[in-house]
Amino acid sequence: MKKIEREILTHITKNNIEEVYLSIDLDVLDGSSGLAVETPSFKKGLSPRQIVKIMEKISQSSKITGADLVELAPFVSVLARQKKDFQGGKMRVEDFVLDSQAPSQSISSALYLFKNLARIMKKAI
Repeated sequence: MKKIEREILTHITKNNIEEVYLSIDLDVLDGSSGLAVETPSFKKGLSPRQIVKIMEKISQSSKITGADLVELAPFVSVLARQKKDFQGGKMRVEDFVLDSQAPSQSISSALYLFKNLARIMKKAI
């Protein structure tokens, strides 16, 4: 995460960016934070807390003027959790299992991000 954080902040300061609009693709979330997204990151993604820390760092050097969260798909709750056996780059239908927790986990993660984004943006006003 430090590398991502460093790259973002370096870009902002190097280019003297005063205002930032954030677009957060929820596919970046770690699988444990909810997988009701189109392309989940499974174990290599960021936690909502890590994303909030990055937003806070950005807000220290630039004004966050707006944001959106994309790729929340609460009805995409069919996930490949049991078998990770790809055949020719495609998952077999029988490898998918229904995960009833995915929609609520993903929505909770998105609400957590929105709440903290609002808090961070409110400080800038």
